[in-house]
Amino acid sequence: MTRPDLRGARASEKISVNANVAASTRVFEELRARIVTLKLPPGTILSRAELAEAFGVSPSPIREAIQRLQ
Repeated sequence: MTRPDLRGARASEKISVNANVAASTRVFEELRARIVTLKLPPGTILSRAELAEAFGVSPSPIREAIQRLQ
């Protein structure tokens, strides 16, 4: 299992979305895009705390996005 460096990838791989879109939706779309393109390979361990820090959001949008991905 691997742990991605989300902080380094955040700026260079940012997906442009409407600022009016909910934080959980932005996180969901970004994580989904990284999963589909295998930038987050199968078996990658995701830490909610690290994701919240990398995306600059509270834990709630991260939790909602992960629930949607499941």
